[in-house]
Parts: sequence; C-alpha cells; structure tokens
Amino acid sequence: MGRRRGADVKLPEGVGKVRAKGRTYYYWNPGRKTDREGERVRLHGDPSAPANSPEFRRFWTELANAAACAVNYPAGSVGDLIECYRGTEDGRRPPSAEWAKLSESSKSSYSVHLNRFAKPEAWGMLGANELTPAAVLAGRDALKDTPGMANHMLSVGRTLYSWAIPIGLARSNPFEPIAPFDTEDRGHVPWPYWVVEYVCDHASPDLLRMERLGIATCQRVSDLIRLGPIHRERTGIWCRPKKTRRRRRATFIPLATVDALELDRWAETPITFHKHALEGADRPLPR
Repeated sequence: MGRRRGADVKLPEGVGKVRAKGRTYYYWNPGRKTDREGERVRLHGDPSAPANSPEFRRFWTELANAAACAVNYPAGSVGDLIECYRGTEDGRRPPSAEWAKLSESSKSSYSVHLNRFAKPEAWGMLGANELTPAAVLAGRDALKDTPGMANHMLSVGRTLYSWAIPIGLARSNPFEPIAPFDTEDRGHVPWPYWVVEYVCDHASPDLLRMERLGIATCQRVSDLIRLGPIHRERTGIWCRPKKTRRRRRATFIPLATVDALELDRWAETPITFHKHALEGADRPLPR
C-alpha cells in the first residue's frame, strides 16, 4: 500500500500535535512551553487528508478561526501595557529590561497573573489608567480562598505599574492602596531540631554536608550548591545570593572555627552526589 498523501505535512507555527491511543489530535497553542502559553484550542479535521476533502477543509477553517481570535489590544490598555512590559511572542515588541532581568522561575510565576490581567474578559481591554483600586480589591477578594496567590497577584500588579509610571505608560498605581491578606506564612522557617537530627542520622554524606553548610551560612539551596573552596577566605566564606544579585555584591559570612575547618576538610575529600538523599525516603518523617 502506498504511503498516505501528506502524512508528513509541516504544521503551521502555533499548531501542536499529540498522539494518544493510536489517534492524532491537533491543537492551536501558540506560545507553548513559554510564559505566554494560554489555553489550547482543539482543532478538528486532518491537515494530512487529501486536499479539498471535508477533513482537510475543516482543519484549516478551524485553524483560521482560532488564529483570528488572537487579541489585538488597544493602545494604552492593560493588555497593551503587559505586552510592553514582557514583550510579544512574535518579537513585534521586545521585552523590557526589567522583565529580561527576571529569572525564568520569576517570569513563570509573574505570568500566571499577567495572563489573567490580559484576558479580554478581565482587564485586558481596559485602559491602563482606568483600572481602579476598587477593581483590584475585587480581584484580590476573588482569590480569598488562596490568600498567598491573592497577595502575589497584588505584588505582580504593583511591580507592573511601578515600572510603567516613570516611563509615562500609567499615571498612578491602582494596586498600591490595596492591602494584602493576613496569612500565617512566616517566610522561610528553619528546620526544627528533630528534622536536623533525623537528616544527620539518615542522610547520605553529600546531603549531610549540604545540611551542615546550610546551617552554617543560612543561605538558600540554590546558593549553597554554587559554593566551593574558591569562596573560602580567612575565617569565613563569600556568597553572592543569586536572588539579590542586583542589589548587592558578594557577602562575607563569618564561620565558627569548627565549621571553617570542616569546610576545608571537605575540599580535600570530595564526594560524588548521590541520587537518593535519604535511606528509607519513602517513610514519613517522625514528629
């Protein structure tokens, strides 16, 4: 049997293909795996079917309709402001310097809220200067069941408008007067003593060293894994926290003599990181 005509057809940009249970499904999903990814739209029909067949025509018709629904924000709108801030997928607008400086994880978390702001049924079509504190308050209260998410939404909105005001894209910050929800979150809480003791008794040597280093320096895990012998000096160690790199340079962290000697000993006897951190990691920690 001859090969099916058009089976290897090249799909347009923004169209994804998924194989499941022997069937092929097509989706309109521009910006897939980026911080601008929206809800994907199922496309029926088959682009590899013979030209002018019903399946062929249905696919290209649905694709044209989906692409036509792409939002064009009015100048000066909230959606337009967001595009100015983080750029556009097609490169029509480059991202702002402030957006480009953010880490990928920050861009991803910011975009959760920016995507919500930009929806036409939300604030996307509203003028950037027409968004009121009352509307922001309603948006915060709509997320009252997840106060942490509500507070992060306010923080992202404040950041967006704080960037926009000095360059003339907004006159005031409607997020500024809205207070965050009170939460029980106390930030990064140190491990209780029983967790420290449990890790000391059960962790593999590599993670035991990580624990000791963390207790000695009080740094984030992302900063701990970048520390090495070259950062040791006198009775301490130099650390440049990645998250605060734009506000300050490296910080010198004094160490207790026993910790300084221990770190120097590690440099002489390096070990290989092991995949499994704890023996019996499937068992719950005691309380």
